[in-house]
Amino acid sequence: MVTETLAIGSLILSSAKLGYDVLKAWLEHTKGRERKAGIRKFVAALNATSDYLDRTKKLKKDRDLEAEKKLDKLWRVAAEALIPIDRPLSERLYLKAEYWRNPDRFKTSPTAKAELDEAHIRLMDIRNELTKLL
Repeated sequence: MVTETLAIGSLILSSAKLGYDVLKAWLEHTKGRERKAGIRKFVAALNATSDYLDRTKKLKKDRDLEAEKKLDKLWRVAAEALIPIDRPLSERLYLKAEYWRNPDRFKTSPTAKAELDEAHIRLMDIRNELTKLL
């Protein structure tokens, strides 16, 4: 009777351990997929911004307000995707989205410009952050 009880207990513990291992592997896989998706969205926003700035010669001519709206959305999507991965970076990307919502505000308001400078969201700064994630 004692041997049967120990065998059943051992089987239960083995099943619990297997269940734990499967759950842990699934969570790690999900986290890895989430990270990759966040990085892909980050790269998409970064590339679209870089292309736009090249096309408009750093916003000096031929600004496209529709393209700027799209950049705002791309940066918001990237920021949202990075919340579970790197919350401080995500907050900076939200500010990047705010910039694209109204770039002129950051040029005319000394307070907004200071906030922008302090956040380190220029493309060079953001590219460095991407390198850290990879």
